[in-house]
Amino acid sequence: MLLHPMLSQAVNSLLLIISLVSVYGSAFAVSLNAELDRTKVVEGESLTLTLSAKTRPQGGPDLSVLAADFDVIDQAQSTRLSIVNGNASSLTEWQVTIMPKKYGKLRIPAIHWGQLVSSPIDLEVLRADQANANNLETRQVLIETEVSTKNPYVQGQVIYTIRILAKVQMQQPALTQFKVANAMVEKLGEDTSYSKERDGHKYNVIERRYAIFPQRSGLLTIESPILSAVIADPRRRNLVLRDPFFGVPFGDPFGTTNNAFSQQIRMRGPSISLDVKPQDPSVIGVWLPAQKVELLETWNPNPPSFIEGQPTTRTITIMAHGLSAAQIPDLTIPSISNVKFYPDATQADNQARDDNLIGIKTFKQAVVPAVAGRITLPEIRLAWWDTINNQPQLAIIPAQDIEVLPAINADAKNIQPNQNNSTLSSNLAPNLSSKNLPTAAVHPENSAKTDPGNVNLKPNSILDNQSLGYLNWFLTSMILSIAWLTTILLWLIERRRKVRQPKVNDLNAAKLSKLATQIKQYCLANDARLARLALLNWGRANWPDQPPTNLNGLASALNSEIATAVFQELDQCLYAGAASKIWDGRAAWNKLSQLLPNSKPAGSKIQQPLPQLYPNTIG
Repeated sequence: MLLHPMLSQAVNSLLLIISLVSVYGSAFAVSLNAELDRTKVVEGESLTLTLSAKTRPQGGPDLSVLAADFDVIDQAQSTRLSIVNGNASSLTEWQVTIMPKKYGKLRIPAIHWGQLVSSPIDLEVLRADQANANNLETRQVLIETEVSTKNPYVQGQVIYTIRILAKVQMQQPALTQFKVANAMVEKLGEDTSYSKERDGHKYNVIERRYAIFPQRSGLLTIESPILSAVIADPRRRNLVLRDPFFGVPFGDPFGTTNNAFSQQIRMRGPSISLDVKPQDPSVIGVWLPAQKVELLETWNPNPPSFIEGQPTTRTITIMAHGLSAAQIPDLTIPSISNVKFYPDATQADNQARDDNLIGIKTFKQAVVPAVAGRITLPEIRLAWWDTINNQPQLAIIPAQDIEVLPAINADAKNIQPNQNNSTLSSNLAPNLSSKNLPTAAVHPENSAKTDPGNVNLKPNSILDNQSLGYLNWFLTSMILSIAWLTTILLWLIERRRKVRQPKVNDLNAAKLSKLATQIKQYCLANDARLARLALLNWGRANWPDQPPTNLNGLASALNSEIATAVFQELDQCLYAGAASKIWDGRAAWNKLSQLLPNSKPAGSKIQQPLPQLYPNTIG
């Protein structure tokens, strides 16, 4: 069947138009340029994906296609304007900092930005153990992690060490908190810095250590922290010839962080998995896994003296190497019928010594004997598990015998007024006759009848020596009694002051409740900026001695993965350039409402992200 010539010509023209539109559409669709700063990285390193367009698309690029293989760490947008021979042109760039989730051959898929679409990009992620000397040539900064043991006991100590090695000068370094679930964490001392050579390269090193105590047996994974910093990039120095202003974009005239000579890096060290052993089945009762446990005893006064009814202070100290003070149980002092024990407040402290955490717990008690004579104080035992030799051990304060002197009043009752008169007569001067002696000395029975108090005793008599001894005992006891009463009075005053302390806590709780209400209002209003300020004010009120300075510090203080996720999303909405993303304040409040009204845990410490790894810079 033949078409009419005019109809055939119209069909051919339509096909030509469709072909031209298809070709033009394809050229337009790929006009979004995508570029990686490098296509081969080591696992844990971040890389920068730059999307650029000669037009200014609406909104932001759709980065959801990256979620399968990459974490989006940061985003930034900039616009460059150039004028050449009177002709103006602009270039819009969207820089995305990403970190691969796994190693191997990966692909960045096509990304849509408005009506524009980029081409896919392939890259290779090497395993950390594949980074040989050749790789180290291009790696300016390294982050390493290690543990003292990968097979600890539950509640036993694991020393976790983080090292940052840098060959070049770093600016604005920051280190996030590592992540570990079902574990108690204590920081060991201050950071240390030193120099080190490796494979012919000199590195400046900063080292930070933690003591981790797993609270459950089984598999436990420690996720390494993320290091972010700005370093010099020698590969970009040739860009100085590209731009009349030395390659510095107009959006950053001083080139402090994103100029042609610097590179913003983010990297994560390798994660470490632990196989935590359960409590040994032979142990019944308190489980105390440690490297060494000591029981120490001191007395005040030293050496101690014991008097019936008078207190003597006894101090017992437990030193556990490889445990925190919070893990040390209270001592059980066996009771005995002839001695009363009055305990004082327990003191707990942690000390970092020789790359080890030492928990110290001190118990004080007043020991008051009820009777005079010899009394045996019972033995004190503390069972613990030796993690070095894998066997049970006992820390012991052995039983001890004490001699208790009688109370002064009790001794005075046993003294008979005339019991030493015969001795008194025999000790008188031999040349004295009875007629020269006082009547009371010759006839004591008559003296007792007429005037019992009229007894004239010589200073060198035995009765005088005993009276003087009793007087000394009396004065000594009075001084001790006054000191003891003063101690009890001060203790009661201090106890009364502590009882009143909750009034101050009640005021602080009211302030925290008010601040929590403000947080709720700003969250429900989706006001991310005011919600962030209110959260920091709440943190300062809850930890006035060590206030968090940012949301990462507040999340560390709360020790909550939920808070960490919410705060990261909040910061990304405010500062990561995600202007098109609307913060869901209501969802954030639903997650935070169970965390913020509570007061801080007793003895909690804030673990801030590293604000500055080096006092100035390192190079």
